[in-house]
Amino acid sequence: MSEDTVNLSMQSIALFQQDNFLDLICKQKYPIFIYLISGIKLKGYMAGFDKHVIFLKSESSEDVKHKQLNLQIIYKHAISTIAVAAV
Repeated sequence: MSEDTVNLSMQSIALFQQDNFLDLICKQKYPIFIYLISGIKLKGYMAGFDKHVIFLKSESSEDVKHKQLNLQIIYKHAISTIAVAAV
């Protein structure tokens, strides 16, 4: 087995684990914090994801009164950490 094949299989495992984690928090509708590389902290619920982005639904105090949701698209390369908020 060549080194390239080993690296490729390790990348596949990492993507599989990432997809499992994201799928779980998306399906269970856990509240999450997303910390960006720039230091910004976002809070909300994951609405979905693909290979490159995460869709985050959030409510501000003003939006709760009007029953409006904000939907943000966050590029994965801008994310430092995703943490599940205390439930």
